[in-house]
Amino acid sequence: METCWVKIKEWISKNFPPILDTLNEGATDDDICKLESELGVKLPTDFIEFYKVHNGQSWTHLSLFDSDRLLSTDEIIREWSGWDSVLPEINAICIEMSGKPASSDPEPGIKDYWWNAAWIPITANGSGDNYCIDLDPTPEGTKGQIIRMWHAMERASRTFL
Repeated sequence: METCWVKIKEWISKNFPPILDTLNEGATDDDICKLESELGVKLPTDFIEFYKVHNGQSWTHLSLFDSDRLLSTDEIIREWSGWDSVLPEINAICIEMSGKPASSDPEPGIKDYWWNAAWIPITANGSGDNYCIDLDPTPEGTKGQIIRMWHAMERASRTFL
């Protein structure tokens, strides 16, 4: 994973050097254990290795991916907890209005949930949208695939990074 970060940093250095100063030090074993414990998941080895190099970005207006900032492990916990806590209310409203819980119309490989506790947000754009690691894909998907979760849209998109 160090090699991947070297390539990422080379690109950043050539294209937008200020982002380099926003990258946090690597996640510790304790950070990873806390994240897995809070979310109740076993994270993919690649994710752990990636985060051990840089544990997200400091709070900044500079985005590493599209218009998204890379979240730290603590921010992943907060973002995930926020989505997980709002789901029962969203489902209740949807059931009252349509007779069924909130859902989406995703691309193949992604379950048709509005939110899935096995989607681990790794970025945020400040408007409620995330890139997530999908640890619960459909049979057509791949465990660990990176998906785009749009909070206000029915369509979840799948992106392989």
